[in-house]
Amino acid sequence: CTQKACIKCCTDKNCEGHRDVREKEDILNGQHIINKIADAKRALKIQPGVFRDPAFQYLGESILIWSLRDYMSNSKWRDDAIRKSLRNIESRKQALMVEKEAERRRREKTNSGTDGNGDNKDDDSVQEEEDSNKSLLPKHKKENRKQRFMRIMEELYERSKAD
Repeated sequence: CTQKACIKCCTDKNCEGHRDVREKEDILNGQHIINKIADAKRALKIQPGVFRDPAFQYLGESILIWSLRDYMSNSKWRDDAIRKSLRNIESRKQALMVEKEAERRRREKTNSGTDGNGDNKDDDSVQEEEDSNKSLLPKHKKENRKQRFMRIMEELYERSKAD
């Protein structure tokens, strides 16, 4: 000891002679830096059932799968995403226009009951017009769950932009 004193009488906190004893006391009392680091780590413990993957034990153990910043910084990926988005928007606009046109024709047909020349239409000509309207509508393949989800999410996104 630099003061030539016992551990109880020594006032020098950096005393080389008593440092080991003071460290052991700090560890037992929970005051040492190692104890504080361990307490901080224990505070990050994840409760069971919070995440589906049981391998996550502590917060901060997850990884970044992809970054929007990195995705948008790559011009090839960015341009491809924009092109696909614009193509989807245009196809939806076209389908909406075709549906509106078919609805307008149906209303005209039910209101007038004539073919435009004042003559009554027969059932065959009405059926032919409906078939021609159906051929104008885009034909979609049967969607799986993921495709339907993506379509609905895109529609909701477009509606939110329109509002």
